[in-house]
Amino acid sequence: MGYIIGSSFIIRRTIVIPEADVLVMDNSQPFTLVTTNSNFFAIPIYCNIKSASNQTIPYDIFTSINLTNTSSYTSGDLCGTYTQNASSGGVIDMNTYAMLINYQIGPTRIGGVNGRNNLEIFWDPLPVDGNGDLIVNLGYMIQPL
Repeated sequence: MGYIIGSSFIIRRTIVIPEADVLVMDNSQPFTLVTTNSNFFAIPIYCNIKSASNQTIPYDIFTSINLTNTSSYTSGDLCGTYTQNASSGGVIDMNTYAMLINYQIGPTRIGGVNGRNNLEIFWDPLPVDGNGDLIVNLGYMIQPL
């Protein structure tokens, strides 16, 4: 038996992160995608990223870009990740790149952690090259406490 999921169950948002924030959003200055005020869990379902049309140099020379909702920025507490070696080009440009949700640094860390803190995105480490805004297409659900 199948279940029908209403369109209001999964919240879909497109967030444009300005270049000035993209260039500094490491684990000391992550960018907040969903503010929870510790009142609910924002559990990601999908997260796609791409550069905006103002990019002239692709984002390059980084290890990963990650999601966390635990206020912890180590591989043991992530709820989504995209690694640079996931694509043959190895950069983030105007193509669409999908994060793997509830999966961490493979192949030894499978699964993810979900907490009730803000849902944040950050580089590990910051890219050496790149410019332009970053477009994040995010789907998440709210789990009440």
